[in-house]
Amino acid sequence: MPNDWTDPPPQFRYILFHKTDPAANQYKFYYIAYLENLWGKNCVLRLYGRRGGSQRSRMTPVESLETAWPLIRQHI
Repeated sequence: MPNDWTDPPPQFRYILFHKTDPAANQYKFYYIAYLENLWGKNCVLRLYGRRGGSQRSRMTPVESLETAWPLIRQHI
């Protein structure tokens, strides 16, 4: 993986972050993916929330990984 994240890694597909702190009752996750939707269009999917609980998702259409990368970097 790159250290500076200025350019997308080759074959980038997704990244997953999670936070577990039982003492604070925190079981969070944040998933960001570059993928095709059902109609074959490229998009960035952001899925986040509580593991095993409520979740939210946002899908943003993009032209390519290069155009998606600033949005992905903004969240990592």
